[in-house]
Amino acid sequence: MTEIVRILYELYRLLERTLEMIDERIERSEGDARTRQLYEEYRSIVREMVGRLGELVAKMHADRVLDPKDTKVLVKIATNFMRC
Repeated sequence: MTEIVRILYELYRLLERTLEMIDERIERSEGDARTRQLYEEYRSIVREMVGRLGELVAKMHADRVLDPKDTKVLVKIATNFMRC
């Protein structure tokens, strides 16, 4: 696995952890509609970041920058991530 693939994988992992933390905060915001709304907005932004990361992986694959095996790994991670 190349360094760029490791970095992309780490980005997915960090974004996933960020979403987990945001979801925990949303759960704890019982009755506080403003806090809940803010964190739901944050969650939406982080999900957009995941989508953009997926676009980057797709472009790098189309441009043949990534090894096909690495691309499969990243696509699998992105697909699983988006199901959450």
